[in-house]
Amino acid sequence: MFFFKRIKKWSPVISYTILFFTVVFLTYTIPFLAGHNLIWNVDGISQHYPILMEFQRILQGKAHQSLFGWSWNLGLGADQLATFAYYVVGDPFSYLIAFFPADKVALGYQLLVILRLYFVGIAFLIWTSHFHFSRISRLIGTLIYTFSGYDFYVSLHHPFFLLPMIIFPLLCFGIDHLVIGHAWEWLGMAIAIALISNFYFAYIMALGSGYYLISRYCHLSHLKVKTISLSKLGYRLFLALTTGLLLASVLLIPTLLTVFHSSRTVFHVKFANGLWWYPLKYYLAIPNQLITSTSISDYWFIVNLCGLTFLGVIYVVKHAHCYYHLTITLALIGLGTIFPAFAAIANAGTTPSNRWLFLAILPFTWATMILVDQVANLTSADLKWFLIGTIGLIGLVWLTQGFTLKQASHNLLTYGILLSFLIVLLAALAFRLKNFQIKWLLIGLVLLNIISNGQGCKRHP
Repeated sequence: MFFFKRIKKWSPVISYTILFFTVVFLTYTIPFLAGHNLIWNVDGISQHYPILMEFQRILQGKAHQSLFGWSWNLGLGADQLATFAYYVVGDPFSYLIAFFPADKVALGYQLLVILRLYFVGIAFLIWTSHFHFSRISRLIGTLIYTFSGYDFYVSLHHPFFLLPMIIFPLLCFGIDHLVIGHAWEWLGMAIAIALISNFYFAYIMALGSGYYLISRYCHLSHLKVKTISLSKLGYRLFLALTTGLLLASVLLIPTLLTVFHSSRTVFHVKFANGLWWYPLKYYLAIPNQLITSTSISDYWFIVNLCGLTFLGVIYVVKHAHCYYHLTITLALIGLGTIFPAFAAIANAGTTPSNRWLFLAILPFTWATMILVDQVANLTSADLKWFLIGTIGLIGLVWLTQGFTLKQASHNLLTYGILLSFLIVLLAALAFRLKNFQIKWLLIGLVLLNIISNGQGCKRHP
């Protein structure tokens, strides 16, 4: 309790840093205890690690060719810049590998995974800095955003997939500044970073940012918050887009030219693979995947919500008249996971892939922070909704798993933690706990929840 009282007075960055490394120590060390490391034995060892090794040699001047040249070592010959652009050139963290000796590239690879993950939380703190959330809710939100199921999964399998989790909050931060009449340069820089980092994720983030812009402008206008006129908004948005495109063009243009001439780029594939609906097993797996570390890898349905986030979503929906913009967003996310066509559009009009769900982590976490700041104002009606939602989820899991609740041990622990969240909120109302007591009980359970989920992910690399 003394630690919690001290941490309350610290800045969110310091508090986050301490808890971040605590979670990392208790989750990312699991593979090492089993005699493994953080390099995935599929794409990690066959793609990401070799490319990082070659990139290190190029940066240190030990390679036979520079980055800006043609290499006969890539297939039958290819442009090195365009080939490396998808993986490392646009990733600022990859350049740090130059400071590692050749025999320590594996160590550097793994440290860069943790560094990217750390900056996921820093980016989220930047986005929340202009909201009126309490320090505790920002801290809880940052931990949940940083250690979401998506982050745990991609950090182990495709580390550079963490970049959009860093960049998307920065895009939203720039949009918020733009809408209320502040400098557009923030958004311009964020757009440039997004385009340079990875053109594929830049496309997905463009869809998410466009929706966020419309939603935030309408919401702030509804709240009578002073916003700029639509004409000024359009003009400044044009400036931001143009600036971002120009700054990124030196890398974006050659990369796109290579992609359009790549043998992996196909234009004859049926839209959404011709699917109107996903296979039945996809829908049956969704309830059990919502808050556990299980994942539907066939279609990248990777959510793994914290138990508190599940309750936060229920709270926002129950109070839709106050949070209509967020309720609409959550409803669209739900609908988007049902139809393959939605996933195909988000995947550049090709096969259905739910990689776009990384965008959903931000509104999910937003709902969590709203709940945390409203815990002292919860009513018996709210708790009834939480109880119905929790029983409903467990009932759906029982039904879709073949009338059984036989689960892996860490999954059972996850459902136990969800019930613990519910018990804490019930006790808060019944015993009139003080606001700070409730919040610190919640942060303790959040840490337990994300550590449990992280350990579940690391058991199955």
